[in-house]
Amino acid sequence: MHSEPTANPTRQRNELRITRRRVLTTSVMGVAATVLVACSQGTSREAERGRERDIERTSIVDSLQSTETARLVSGTPGATPPTTPEE
Repeated sequence: MHSEPTANPTRQRNELRITRRRVLTTSVMGVAATVLVACSQGTSREAERGRERDIERTSIVDSLQSTETARLVSGTPGATPPTTPEE
């Protein structure tokens, strides 16, 4: 004689509670992620200011490079070979 499976009401409530907890946790994580992404993005004005700062930095680097190049080149010996003493 086979018995019919019976529903366990306690287990069903626990499964429902876990599902609610998962939904709540997922919702909170989604809101937190959205807030973090929103805070990390700037406006177009900030982008323009950053672009202007980058242009200034590039010009400073160029002047430093040209100064260093001039210092190196000025210390280079001439193209004429040194004179050797005659024997």
